[in-house]
Amino acid sequence: MSEAKFTPGPWTEHMTEMARHGKNDLFYISAESDGEYIGKVKSKNARLIAKAPEMLALLEESLSAFIHHDEVGIPEKSLIRRIDELIDEVKGGTE
Repeated sequence: MSEAKFTPGPWTEHMTEMARHGKNDLFYISAESDGEYIGKVKSKNARLIAKAPEMLALLEESLSAFIHHDEVGIPEKSLIRRIDELIDEVKGGTE
């Protein structure tokens, strides 16, 4: 696999000062490791964008599990559970 060409995660979403006062619905996305500014987005997209590095990591892990399933068997239920939990988080079901 090729090396990532983006700011490594995890990323977090932060409500802008204007949104706190009801002036807009924008959120900042930043890298947790160094606070690097990733972008400013509408609130409905913030959670999805902030979870992108975590989703990529799970996709890579899932791909590896499926490619090597003959060697290691069916992917572990814990992997499936983590995928399901991440989908819930992205959709706003859990934090």
